Amino acid sequence: MRALAYPLAVLVVAGACFGAVALLVGARRWAAWVRGVGGTAGLVGLALTAVAAGNLLVPRTCAEQETAAGTVALVNRPILSAAVDEGACRRAGLAQVQVVLLAAVVTSGVVLARPAGATR
Repeated sequence: MRALAYPLAVLVVAGACFGAVALLVGARRWAAWVRGVGGTAGLVGLALTAVAAGNLLVPRTCAEQETAAGTVALVNRPILSAAVDEGACRRAGLAQVQVVLLAAVVTSGVVLARPAGATR
């Protein structure tokens, strides 16, 4: 079992890097599609989605923890909380990620629902 630890760790790290690059490429292609097809409504949706995605990087207090020294506020970025935290912090981080995904889905829906000949 110990002999498999290193190859599995390399596979996890390589997979995470591949996943991150694929996510960025997919987001860029989606944004280009929205800009090209969506007109003003697409640009507004794209801006709102970008603001929600940028909000994932803003540190905030997600919970408080009682210690012997008193109450300590747990501060983390929502994207990290969704990945590595637990409890209230994880729920708050996942909710923020869901807001970004919801904004992207609504933007795509608005762009697809536009009349075929509409330019703006």
